[in-house]
Amino acid sequence: MLQKIARGDVNEYVATVIEGWTFQKMRNELDSNSALQHDKAGMTDTDLLKAIGAPDDVIAQASAEGLFFPDSYLFDKGTSDIAVYKRAYKLMQQRLAEAWALPAHRICQDALRGADHGVDRRKGNQARCRPAAGCSCVREPVAHWHAAAK
Repeated sequence: MLQKIARGDVNEYVATVIEGWTFQKMRNELDSNSALQHDKAGMTDTDLLKAIGAPDDVIAQASAEGLFFPDSYLFDKGTSDIAVYKRAYKLMQQRLAEAWALPAHRICQDALRGADHGVDRRKGNQARCRPAAGCSCVREPVAHWHAAAK
């Protein structure tokens, strides 16, 4: 066994959280992953948020929607499902902190490159920042959004 580990020959499993999934869909997906240890079985959303260390103001909202970063998470067999939730939560917090540290015009430019947040695509074939993004700029048409929407 030690030789196997020394060679780097370990089995890693993956749990994938897809962008746009509801929190319930994420829970169902992780619940069906047989390589995870299911420690959160029977927990409410509020209990799970407490278990991953979410602050009280987040727990008080009583909704976990949008709190977890969509990505593929590698783990060893028998890893607690709570550890995967915690990683996804912390990664979302990290990405949000990075985004909020950017100047408003930079957030707008990044959003126009593909992120959904802060962009209103209902303006013909031009992408415009919503006022909430802190920017009133108008950018060039983004053709791939319109092709994907059809």
